[in-house]
Amino acid sequence: VEPMAPQALPSVPRRIKVQPLLTPDNYVGRVSSWLAAARHSIYLQFAYITYTDKPSDERFTELLLSLAELSYKPGLDMRIIVGNNGAADKVRRLAEAGFNEAVFRVQGNVHNKGIVVDGESVLVSSANWSGDGVLRNRDAGLIVHDPEVAGYFSAPDDGSTPSGMVRMAWRDYFS
Repeated sequence: VEPMAPQALPSVPRRIKVQPLLTPDNYVGRVSSWLAAARHSIYLQFAYITYTDKPSDERFTELLLSLAELSYKPGLDMRIIVGNNGAADKVRRLAEAGFNEAVFRVQGNVHNKGIVVDGESVLVSSANWSGDGVLRNRDAGLIVHDPEVAGYFSAPDDGSTPSGMVRMAWRDYFS
């Protein structure tokens, strides 16, 4: 399969609203309010999401628990892809903390750190989802409020395979 050529985004020059994020400064507050406003869908992909209940991690724990509550919200399509390194234990711990386990998928070699909300905005960031990653490390990201840019990071709604990509079953990939 030939690699897919990168797209120039936006395809038409225009002003786009972006919200800069810095950990630990404004990341948790902005991401929490953005996710709480989701109406239809929240799609996340992180190398890992590490649950913590340490008192020093309270702000991150609150973000996770609010996302866990949203994972059961009727009419909200939530999908979370995490990398396969230690995924079974991390997903089990998140489910024990209140997440709907059905929203998780495990994928090999994930390094992405991003979220798409309602197909209208996307977070692209260098922050890992752990207490250290969100509350103590210095990372940067942007929430880009533009459906075309968000669409670039989303799978097609009709289940079709994007041009230049191949869709295959997990058993074929891992066997």
